[in-house]
Amino acid sequence: MHRSLISYAVLFCGLTTSSKAVITISGNNSPGTRYLLASSTGVELPSGSAIRVGLFNDPVTNAVILQGNNFASIDALFTPIGEGDAGGGNVVNPLSINATPGRFSFSVLNITQAYLQAGLPLYYWAFNNANPAQATEWAIFTNDDSANAGTPWVVPVDDPNTGGSRTLTVTTANIDDASDLVRGTYGTSTTPPLIPGDPALLAIRLSPIPEPSLAALCLTATGLWFRRRRTQG
Repeated sequence: MHRSLISYAVLFCGLTTSSKAVITISGNNSPGTRYLLASSTGVELPSGSAIRVGLFNDPVTNAVILQGNNFASIDALFTPIGEGDAGGGNVVNPLSINATPGRFSFSVLNITQAYLQAGLPLYYWAFNNANPAQATEWAIFTNDDSANAGTPWVVPVDDPNTGGSRTLTVTTANIDDASDLVRGTYGTSTTPPLIPGDPALLAIRLSPIPEPSLAALCLTATGLWFRRRRTQG
């Protein structure tokens, strides 16, 4: 069995009867484990490249939007953790590529149960830029375990019967289904592994953001020209 890409540590705090459950979500792709995050050409993402983690609003219905090139439209569907929203948690380790290219390790504490709807899948949204809005390549992926007997990445359900604090750790190593990648491709990095056969060579490669086609630009320009002519006439 492959080693884990990500682990979730879920802490439910019930110190008093009026306290509410909070969640800690942490993740990493530590050296020696798959997958690196790499550009579309296989170059490991540089230090500081942004990573976002959260929920997408109805990703099946909004599949066309998620494949588009409009950051604002996709961002409007996304509920992120650790980005300063009330209830969205406090970042301990940053949501970005660390000093080792292609690698990340983060923790977000004190996410409220009300902020993330229980039972919905969690997604990564990775970028080739420290500023997501300026990135030219993205990857969006999850683990739905549609083909493997593992644990999918879903927001944990609060258990009112626990009577105090408890910790639940959920790990998976099955990020290899086609359905796990909303955007991006499976591949390898261009940096040779330290050990032959090391799974660190495996990578999730980001995909270029599609640019508007020349035909579409011409049609837009033509439409504006005719509209201007009609107005002048």
